[in-house]
Amino acid sequence: MVRYLLLAVVCISLTYAPAYSQEEDVDYGYGTVVEIREDSNEIVVNEYDYENNEEIEVTYCVHDDAKIDNMDSWKDIPNGTYIDVEYVAGADGKKIIKYVNVYEPEETGTETE
Repeated sequence: MVRYLLLAVVCISLTYAPAYSQEEDVDYGYGTVVEIREDSNEIVVNEYDYENNEEIEVTYCVHDDAKIDNMDSWKDIPNGTYIDVEYVAGADGKKIIKYVNVYEPEETGTETE
């Protein structure tokens, strides 16, 4: 009986072990779009670097299967638009976007009564 229990535990471990080893560490970024580079699948974002107290430009590569919210395509995001991104670090150190949330521009103008 113990042998069968041990065999079941080993089979379950082998079945689920690959799923756990493929998990990626997801990081987050946010800021305003400075440039869309369609030819190289990149988005350049102006972000605030809290460690150095300055604004910096960060270049992200867009994964082919990246999910985009509030826009048909990442290529259609206008410069100056505020976005949130979820990304993973690639083997070469590049930041690869897996998810982009595009915020709608705020209405600017005066209210009339």
